[in-house]
Amino acid sequence: MEKKDILKKTTAMNLWLRIMIGGFLVYQAYSIGIGLKNTTGNDTLILGAAVVLFALAGGVIVVWSVYRLIKRDYYDPILDDDSDDDSEQDSE
Repeated sequence: MEKKDILKKTTAMNLWLRIMIGGFLVYQAYSIGIGLKNTTGNDTLILGAAVVLFALAGGVIVVWSVYRLIKRDYYDPILDDDSDDDSEQDSE
C-alpha cells in the first residue's frame, strides 16, 4: 500500500476516538437541552439551535464511525502490511 493510500484511511483507534467525541457532543446537546426551560427570548433560539447542531453532528459522527468499524473500513497496519508482503513475495 502506498503512503498516499495509508494517509487517506484512518485507524480503528481514530474511529473509537471519533465515537467518544460524537458521544460527548450528544451529551452536551442533552445538557444544554435540559437548561432550555430556564431561558427566555433569543437565548432559547440560540441554545435550541446549538442543541440541534450538537445532536446532529454528534449523531452523524457516531453512526459513521460505527459503520466504518463494522465494515472494517480502516487501516490496520498489522493485517495490511502482512498482505502486502505476501503479494510482493508471490510476484518475485
